[in-house]
Amino acid sequence: VLDPIFIRYLAKIYNLSLSINSNIPEGSNSKSHSFEMAMKACLDNREVALKAGLTCRASMWLSLSALIPPPSIDPPSNHSQQQRIGIYSHMQHLSFSTETIASLLNELLEGGDSQHFVVACEILRSANYLEPVCNMSKFSMNQMRSAYLAYIKLLTQLELFSYANEIIKVSTDERLLSLFPKNDNFIVTKCGICFKEMEKSGSWCKNCSRCVSICALCNKPVRGLLHWCPVCAHGGHLECFRVWFQENHQIECPSGCGHQCCIPTATSKTSNSRVDTALSPSAIKRRRFMRNRSS
Repeated sequence: VLDPIFIRYLAKIYNLSLSINSNIPEGSNSKSHSFEMAMKACLDNREVALKAGLTCRASMWLSLSALIPPPSIDPPSNHSQQQRIGIYSHMQHLSFSTETIASLLNELLEGGDSQHFVVACEILRSANYLEPVCNMSKFSMNQMRSAYLAYIKLLTQLELFSYANEIIKVSTDERLLSLFPKNDNFIVTKCGICFKEMEKSGSWCKNCSRCVSICALCNKPVRGLLHWCPVCAHGGHLECFRVWFQENHQIECPSGCGHQCCIPTATSKTSNSRVDTALSPSAIKRRRFMRNRSS
């Protein structure tokens, strides 16, 4: 089983060849385009695995690119001897490829590598080759669904929600989709100190007995409306942050995390250029801000 750091890195860079049907160039065959995109995804993923030092997985992607057969073209009804030999050879290659890919997916499933199993299945789906592989494989539909659920749950735990939604969006498994209702939205609030789930109302964490809505500027509890950044999760009083961003023309979070909570403007860049480079971190700017405000 890979380290979560590797899983997060691969999940963000791996090419799943999703939603390719909407990007088919005019005048091109859809099956041929799907096959080309699947080949590109395998080769792209091989380069990613090599950079990550996963030589075994890089070999897997190379093998998969060689085993996925190109889209078959129906020959004329009156076959010649040479055509019959070509068709028979193609059928033999097709059977060998299907068995080998099915064995490869079964090995990933038994090894608990749900990430590579799901990515490989999605590439096969885009190449219109997943169904024959599943029919010849040893794993059941329930095992396949469990692998998808495990990977989606893993992406959710790593806070890669958009990547998990991409897999759910293209899924054709009705039982899998029923576990993720598209019409229901819910928000889970967690403490930024102990990361435990909080109650729906209130800003007091019962687990660590602290107030989680502490202003990043004045370090006092926030009662009422809260200015909050959904990316870095820092916030504070509306008035404190209004002065920080509007009057002082700052763009970085006052907590010192380095995140640019506001879009840089010409005014903010001009203001920031007057700050000495040795005092550029937001934590030092914050101290200056609080000192000027108290004077």
